Amino acid sequence: METYNVGPDEYGIPSVDGMKWAVAWYEENGYEGSGLVVGLQSDGKIRYDSLAHCSCYGGGEAFYSGGNVVEVEEFVSSIDFDPNFPGRNRVIGDFDYEIRKAVGDKVIELLKESLG
Repeated sequence: METYNVGPDEYGIPSVDGMKWAVAWYEENGYEGSGLVVGLQSDGKIRYDSLAHCSCYGGGEAFYSGGNVVEVEEFVSSIDFDPNFPGRNRVIGDFDYEIRKAVGDKVIELLKESLG
């Protein structure tokens, strides 16, 4: 599994069975952290999760256990929504726009390579 970090801090993305690649944006703030991890499963679907955590627990559990799965089109359509538009589609959660955009740009680049 190929891994890519696009955030200010390095996040050690562990290898996950059935994943082709994963992209993470992570920022550590002392005992807390925030971010987003997104990957492409071998079945062509996108898996994602928040990397937000406090000192009590880590982020990304759903990513590693197989939860939060959407079709590629659903993920891609959620990248560029206007955060100021009432009733916006919040498919992948309400992550900070810059985080979602940085991860989304790399994901789109990789999807073009992976899916042709």
